Amino acid sequence: MKKIILVFSVILFFVACTNNDGNKQQSKEISNNSEKKSSSKEFSVYDSYQELENLFYKDGWSPNIAYFDTYQSQELWYNKAKTNLIQFFDSIYPNKNLTDEEKVSELIDQMREAVESDKLDGSPGGIASHFCHPLQTSYLRYDAIENTIKLVKKDSSFINEVSAWEKLYNAMEDFIHLFVWTDSGGGSIAISATCASLTDILKDRIHNIENIIKLYEVEHSIRITDYKNARSLFEREINKQIKNCLYRMEKYISGEGSGILTLEDKREAEQNLNEEKIKVLKTLDNWIKQRHICERDNKEITFLTHYLIKDLSTIIIGLDV
Repeated sequence: MKKIILVFSVILFFVACTNNDGNKQQSKEISNNSEKKSSSKEFSVYDSYQELENLFYKDGWSPNIAYFDTYQSQELWYNKAKTNLIQFFDSIYPNKNLTDEEKVSELIDQMREAVESDKLDGSPGGIASHFCHPLQTSYLRYDAIENTIKLVKKDSSFINEVSAWEKLYNAMEDFIHLFVWTDSGGGSIAISATCASLTDILKDRIHNIENIIKLYEVEHSIRITDYKNARSLFEREINKQIKNCLYRMEKYISGEGSGILTLEDKREAEQNLNEEKIKVLKTLDNWIKQRHICERDNKEITFLTHYLIKDLSTIIIGLDV
């Protein structure tokens, strides 16, 4: 399994790099067009997506997973990234009269607009790389951690929940990589499907945290529920997807894939997928345990936990490629 993930990572890095030159010119055009359309987005020409990506990381092009292991490490990463983003903005418009938060917000809005515009590009190679470009993951990470910091300031019991969530995210990432690669045989379809799923997880996490923050700021009605059913649904769907994947693999072996793959390959895939599934379920249960500590008697947070697990189940259901 680790070999498969390594191959996937190399391919992903290659696709992102080979599209960098094209992104460079396209990013310039998008930025210039944005200047003409809106006075609130008067950003200078970006040299490349890689330059923007580097703003989020202080020692290299690729994200380092150690940045996100604990709440403390996430806070350090966030502060450094925020400083870099502000300095970049100030280097373009040193006399712009905005708060630091407004500068960061406008810059990230411009990144989001550029990435979303690129997704409309009809070129097959472009579509895969834009869905997977690490810039999108980076600004979503930034948004998620920014909201996490706001939440922890309101309730410090969420500090341990952050670490538990990160372990769950990493386990789901490994499972999704392996599943999609096994089910599709790799290629641009696998890259797009994998990165789209991981992006959805980050978006669901951001939405969930934002809703929890609102519970501390406004009056709300109590909805009594639990997440036992949601947990069962998640396990049922992940088992169903593995079963369907292996069925398609066996059908391929007995048909056009005869001589390319063997039943031994299927058995190995089954073992690897089940190993990753066990890691996902273990980290899910640990995250639920930590989340339960944060909930105490607040049934509204329990309700939001229930729906985040259902959102993760939906992502698993959508893994078919």
